[in-house]
Amino acid sequence: MKKLRLIVYALALVMLLAGCSKAAERNSSAVTPAGNGINAEGDGEMAAETASAGGGELAEKAESSEPQDTAMLFKNYLKEKGLGGDLSLIYFQQEDIDLDGNEEAIAAFGDAEIAENESEEDIEFNEIYVLRNQGGKIHQIGDSLNSGGYGINEIRLVQLEDREEKVIYLGLTNWVSMTGFGLVGISGDTLENLA
Repeated sequence: MKKLRLIVYALALVMLLAGCSKAAERNSSAVTPAGNGINAEGDGEMAAETASAGGGELAEKAESSEPQDTAMLFKNYLKEKGLGGDLSLIYFQQEDIDLDGNEEAIAAFGDAEIAENESEEDIEFNEIYVLRNQGGKIHQIGDSLNSGGYGINEIRLVQLEDREEKVIYLGLTNWVSMTGFGLVGISGDTLENLA
């Protein structure tokens, strides 16, 4: 009986999230840059930004609709801390995710050539960081979100029915036949795995 109840709850959660996803896609006014195939709600940006191996300047090829100085604060922090290493910044989205009055940013690094030339299912986000801007000072929240055993091929913000704040949706894959998802919320200065 307990197994049956768990299965019913799991199915209900999946159906709830699928419904939230479809509603977010219908209500989203986001325009995805041509050729990348990534679904992102709000002001997410796929950028084929490259950093030279010597830690050179970020070459931005996509414009953010957020104030340039705020985006640059986040991107300068990433560069200063060496986050992403030799990988390219291929996803960047900033907004007040947890509704605490401070803007957060999700920055994901991967292979820019794959991101530009492959379908949505083939993009792999190797390192994913969540940052917060508190009064002009940037700090990292938690570790890289890509620390499980599965690859991550999709990132977006979703709104769950029982929460005011958004959560981070991570599309998971084993690159063969299995897919799934993870949900991560921001709780104070920590990241909370919700599913």
